[in-house]
Amino acid sequence: AQAQEEANKSKPDTQKIQGFMSELIAAGQKATSVSPNNPANWSALAKFYADIKPLAAGADQYIISSLKTALDHDPNNPAYHYQLGQAYFSAAQVLDTSKQPDADGNQQTKIDPAMIKSAEAEFNKAIELKPDLAEFYIQLARVLEADNKVAEAKTKMDTAATLFPTNPDVL
Repeated sequence: AQAQEEANKSKPDTQKIQGFMSELIAAGQKATSVSPNNPANWSALAKFYADIKPLAAGADQYIISSLKTALDHDPNNPAYHYQLGQAYFSAAQVLDTSKQPDADGNQQTKIDPAMIKSAEAEFNKAIELKPDLAEFYIQLARVLEADNKVAEAKTKMDTAATLFPTNPDVL
């Protein structure tokens, strides 16, 4: 949070930002070295990497690696599968440098097929392990839609609406 606040200033201090990021990652790495078999430490390290992602190129690989290690120690934890699905989905959306920026100067994105397939698999596993959370279905539907599997996405949202009729996110 401090690194992001500094980055948002009109004249950010890059050394401060790097210091904040280094401290955050060092704390997470220390926790995983002190207790390497604790999946919560690996999940927390992934969260630290996710927090600095806007400021650090290549953070996706560290987020994914940390969550995979958490799952190595707790393979039946649906929350870790969900988080890994989110990480893959985020990593799947890459800049398309083969196209010109739009009228506002924004670079278009494309979908990395391997990452989107991994995201789909992780959300499906989360649903298999804990089928009573609407958010798992919603995220899977978003992944399917991004992968142009619109009919499957609609089916997942319909399933969510049937299972969770009072949830406003699926209505």
